[in-house]
Amino acid sequence: GPLTVHGIYPRGSQGGLEQEDLGEVTVTKADGSMFQGYRTHFKQNIGLSVRDWRYVVRIANIDMKSIKEDISAGPNLINLMIRAEEKMHSLTGCRPVWYMNQELRTFLRLQKNKVHGSTITEDMEMGKMVTRANGIPVRKIDALLSTEARVTA
Repeated sequence: GPLTVHGIYPRGSQGGLEQEDLGEVTVTKADGSMFQGYRTHFKQNIGLSVRDWRYVVRIANIDMKSIKEDISAGPNLINLMIRAEEKMHSLTGCRPVWYMNQELRTFLRLQKNKVHGSTITEDMEMGKMVTRANGIPVRKIDALLSTEARVTA
């Protein structure tokens, strides 16, 4: 929310994604052959306003190499998420969201199936499957990489 954390864009500009159709163009491949293609320019000016740092939590240094296909090893994501949630100042007056990449979200869903009494739920909302952890939506975002360098203190 406006008093916690929210997205911003420059005053006087348009929010969201701008798209400019540049039309049909001839594209030359590396081998010299050509083909017709369409070119589109996308532009987005966005930012993040963190007014109260107590509403932001990051779970870092998850060793993706330790995750096994049968989920017999690796981090207990459910417990990590509960601990992170408890570090937040409050969940009142804000709309918290978990963001993770596809690999980690898959592992979370597999852990949900293995743990009896899990706080991870999956429900259909407006025709889409929504995963939640303790009622907080878990969204998949490909910009978060599993190959990031470790965060050190």
